[in-house]
Amino acid sequence: MEDASMVAAKDGMTQPCDGPVLIVDDDPYDAITAEGVVGDLNPILPVQILTSGEDFIAYLQGENIYHDRKQFPYPGLVLLDLKMPRMDGFAVLQWLKDHPEHAKVPVVVLSGLAGMAGLVTKAYQLGAHSFLPKPVQAQDIQSILQLLKISV
Repeated sequence: MEDASMVAAKDGMTQPCDGPVLIVDDDPYDAITAEGVVGDLNPILPVQILTSGEDFIAYLQGENIYHDRKQFPYPGLVLLDLKMPRMDGFAVLQWLKDHPEHAKVPVVVLSGLAGMAGLVTKAYQLGAHSFLPKPVQAQDIQSILQLLKISV
């Protein structure tokens, strides 16, 4: 059976994406809402929730509790909150920019902050693939997945 999710390759073709959707958000309500939206679009697509930028980086590097790639496979998509304590979404995007070996992971930034125009610009400058307002809606996620050529 073909994998339910596909991601765009650099040449524009689609290829299988075996990893889960990672939701990186310190707000449990927002994280569970995003998880529900992804689940509504594709109930078999695996989802992992992480609550900090530090956890996300440890996950990507396979460090600490995330060392087992069978239990914690490399992600196929990241939904990243901007406003988090300690290491916010911008710091995560900067870290990703400084570590190009992780550039293949599509990152969709989520934010409920007012005055988002400047935030959107900064997020794109740091390498975000897309930007969505919170709370996430199914039609918004579906549009982004189509734009990124990820089928669900």
